[in-house]
Amino acid sequence: MTLDVLPYAADSWQRVAADWCRLESRINGLSAFVSARWVGAWWRAFAAQLRPEILRWRNERDDVVALVIVSTRIETRGPVRFRAAYLNATGDRIVESEHNRLLCLPELRARVQSDLARRLRQLGVQLLCLPGFCESEVRALRPFWSAGESVDGFASDDRFVPLSALRGQQPDFLQTLSSNTRQQIRRSLRQYERALGATPAVELASSTAQALAWFDELTTLHSARWLDHPDGGAFTSAAAREMHRQLIAERPAAMQPCGDVGVHILRVHAANQTIGMLYNLVKDGQVSFYQSGLKYEADNKLKPGLVSHALAIQCYLDAGFDEYDFLAGEATPSQYKVSLGSETRRLTWLELYRPGIKSTSLRIGRRIKRSMQSRAAAKIHNLLCL
Repeated sequence: MTLDVLPYAADSWQRVAADWCRLESRINGLSAFVSARWVGAWWRAFAAQLRPEILRWRNERDDVVALVIVSTRIETRGPVRFRAAYLNATGDRIVESEHNRLLCLPELRARVQSDLARRLRQLGVQLLCLPGFCESEVRALRPFWSAGESVDGFASDDRFVPLSALRGQQPDFLQTLSSNTRQQIRRSLRQYERALGATPAVELASSTAQALAWFDELTTLHSARWLDHPDGGAFTSAAAREMHRQLIAERPAAMQPCGDVGVHILRVHAANQTIGMLYNLVKDGQVSFYQSGLKYEADNKLKPGLVSHALAIQCYLDAGFDEYDFLAGEATPSQYKVSLGSETRRLTWLELYRPGIKSTSLRIGRRIKRSMQSRAAAKIHNLLCL
C-alpha cells in the first residue's frame, strides 16, 4: 500500500471527489459529516483559506483504499504557540463536524493511522485536534501519535432517538417521554392553538427555492438568539452561510430515507406563523439535527424548541427513518436533548499533544498556575476566617 500526498491546489478536491464517493460507498456506518457531499461543500467554502493537503492511500491494484484531509495552522494554548492539525474538518467551531473518522477500509486502519502520524510529524505538527470523533477512533489513533502525553478536551453525550426501535412498539412519540416533558409539550401545543387559532404542524420545504428562503428565515431567528453571545451563532460567517446554501441547493429534499446526503429544512407553524425551524442532515435513514431558528415568546411556558423537535420526530417516525440524532458538542448536553433523546453514545473533542519542549512547558505552566490559584484561595480563606 502506498501513500500519496496531494498538496493544496485549486483542483485538489475534483481530483479525489469520485474516489471519495466510491470509498464512502464501501464503508458502513459513515455519518453525513464524512460524506463527499459535506466535505466537498466545506472544501469549496474554506479550502482557499485553509490550504489543506489530501492524503491518499492506494493498494497494489491501484484502488484508493483511504483518504484523509489534513488542515494545519498555528494556534495558541496559554502562552505557547503550537502547529495544530485537523482531520476532515475546518477547525472552526462555526462549522461543526461530528461523528468524524478516518475514511479507510477497516482492515487497513492501523496502517493508515501509522502513516498519518508519520506524515503529521513531517509537517511539524505538535497538536492534533480531533473534534467530534468517536471514542473508539481516538483510542485507536492515539498510540501512533502521543501515547502517555497530555490531553485537553472533553467527552460529550450524543443523545438520539432510535426511531426504528420505537416504530414497532409505540407509534406516538410523546408517549415515550417522561410525564413532565410530555405535559410541557402538550401544554405548549394547546397554548399555541389558542393564541394562533390553529394546531401547530410541521412542514418540509418542498422545493430548492423554498428551502433556501426558509434557510434565510432560520438564520435570522438563530442569529437573533445568539446576538449577545461572543461566537454570534453558527451562521455569522459568510463562508459558512454559502457552504450551507450550496448543500441545500445540491440536493432537493424529500421526506423519505435516502442513501446520499440531503438537507431538510423544516418549518413548524400555526396559521402561517412560524414557531420554529430546523436544519437537518439526512443520510441512510439517519437524521442529524444541525441547527435551529426558534421564535421565543415572553411566556416561558411556550416551548418552541420542544414542540418543533417533537413534531419533527413524529414526522420522521411516520416516514420510516431509523434515527433522530441531536448531535453533541457540549461538555454537558442541553436539557432539551436529555428530555427528548432516550439513548446516548460518546463523542470526544480532544487535543493530543506531541511530547516535546512546548507541551512540557505548557504542562508545567498550568501546574504553576493551579498552585498559585490554590495558594491565593487559601490566603483569602484565612483572611475571611480572622
